[in-house]
Amino acid sequence: MPAVSLHVLRRRLQELSLLLEDIPRFKRELQRLMEQYADLSYQPGETIPFTQASERLLVPPVVLYEVEAFLSTRIAQSPEPALHLADLLWEDSLPLYRHLAAVLLRDLPLTNETLAAVEERLSRWINDTEGASHFIPMIVTAAEGLQKHALEAWLNLVHTWLFSASPRNRRVALVALRHLVQNTSFENLPLIFDWLSAWLQEFSISTPTAETLDLLQTLTKRSPAETAYFLRQLLGLLPAPTARRLVRTVLPMLPEDYRQRLQSTLRLMTARSNPPPTQQPLV
Repeated sequence: MPAVSLHVLRRRLQELSLLLEDIPRFKRELQRLMEQYADLSYQPGETIPFTQASERLLVPPVVLYEVEAFLSTRIAQSPEPALHLADLLWEDSLPLYRHLAAVLLRDLPLTNETLAAVEERLSRWINDTEGASHFIPMIVTAAEGLQKHALEAWLNLVHTWLFSASPRNRRVALVALRHLVQNTSFENLPLIFDWLSAWLQEFSISTPTAETLDLLQTLTKRSPAETAYFLRQLLGLLPAPTARRLVRTVLPMLPEDYRQRLQSTLRLMTARSNPPPTQQPLV
């Protein structure tokens, strides 16, 4: 990757803004610009964790920051070209361009019309996440504007995905709920616990997925007391092996008093499910 000159990069972005009347050409020129800095031969693996977008996309952080800022301030404020560009970028399928498409949706000013357009694209784009875990955070990024400015609409969408027949949709919904719990301004944790309880029972989850465990651990960090109470309820609602697996996932994260109580309950459950053999009378 070449060294980054902010002066040159900003000048090139300024030149790009002159092409807003021709979005397909704008997209081609943006690609040409990004290809000077990005290693587009890299394809993220399923098991590689990424802590920030620049690691996921192998673009220097300063380049990604400047391009995101440019798209947010120059493009996202014009809904029609922004949506057109987002569609073209998402169609490309490379993580870099799908991330930029998500940024455009994230920063789009929400009106009745754009709200419907964002919801439609999220529901359509979610079909492209199957077999590609690195695309799931991009869906969540694209929905950040909904979460911030139209929370009820976002919750309705997530609820639809969570209880859909598609495992792919359910995975995205669990990741979305985890991001919601991480937002300390969101206070309706009982809603999340209710949804998670109903979901675990409806789909008879025998082996919790990584997304399920991540959400449960995030809830534990956010509210240990509510999570411990939730887990005690699950012990009576779910099959014993599933309930024990969920409890043991978060036991080390709980304060000592909650941990001891749950461990005692687990021991009682184990004793009941494995009663001692009946002694045969001597003849």
